Amino acid sequence: MVNNLLEAGLTGLANTRKVHGDQWFHGHHGAAVLAAHFITHDFNLSAEVQSLVTQFAQDTMARHPDLFRCEYGDTSLVGLDPLVAQLEASIDALSADGHDVIFASLALRALHERPDLATTTTVSAIIELLRATELDNPQRYYGYANYLQDEVAMQNVPEFDHVDEAVTFALAHHDIVYPDQAIDGKYYFWRAASCMW
Repeated sequence: MVNNLLEAGLTGLANTRKVHGDQWFHGHHGAAVLAAHFITHDFNLSAEVQSLVTQFAQDTMARHPDLFRCEYGDTSLVGLDPLVAQLEASIDALSADGHDVIFASLALRALHERPDLATTTTVSAIIELLRATELDNPQRYYGYANYLQDEVAMQNVPEFDHVDEAVTFALAHHDIVYPDQAIDGKYYFWRAASCMW
């Protein structure tokens, strides 16, 4: 198992389809480990908080060892262009979910930091994961007829000058969250009650 959080997070994303097939949501594990890497490097955290974030990432890796086992395929470097092209396609097909954009953004940031990890195998596998998110059940969220195609009302989202403003806005519009549950015999994933878009 890879110990470096950046490498481990990329490995987790890249192995998702191989380990879990079309269950793309297991990409959250690799994404969480990458997020832990960036949080511990980007912010001036106390030693205690940094230790907790790192421990969370290590616990995630320990719970899903198959995802974080590095297996080398084609190690030739392909660069970031294929992943950038997939991200642009994902942004053009903006949905009310956005996992493809989130996973791609984390992967791109990691590969920008470590371009030596942008191998054909890793980049191709991450692109496959991103494409799998687009084949999801369109009614996985309660209240959406088709979350992949429902119009995203961007006019309701202001422009932000700082990330903090965007975070505050997002949290204010997701103040009530319904947990995963079955309704009328159909299972739905969580959704925010007051989401504007």
